Amino acid sequence: LTHYAALEYHYAVRSLERFAGGELAIQDLDGALYANWCVHRANEAAPTTARKQRFKIIKLWRFAQAMGWCD
Repeated sequence: LTHYAALEYHYAVRSLERFAGGELAIQDLDGALYANWCVHRANEAAPTTARKQRFKIIKLWRFAQAMGWCD
């Protein structure tokens, strides 16, 4: 993982946490929160940025599921 890629993940998580109102554990992520955040990001960020951040969060979520850290 490059430094730049790590920063992109960091910014995506920070955006989601700001939207949720505070720090999140991976177990706190659910479909409704993700869907609402996606709508929010689509209205707040440039389309490319919103798309990249959506994909970053999905990748993290899928990894956490594969590791058994969340449902």
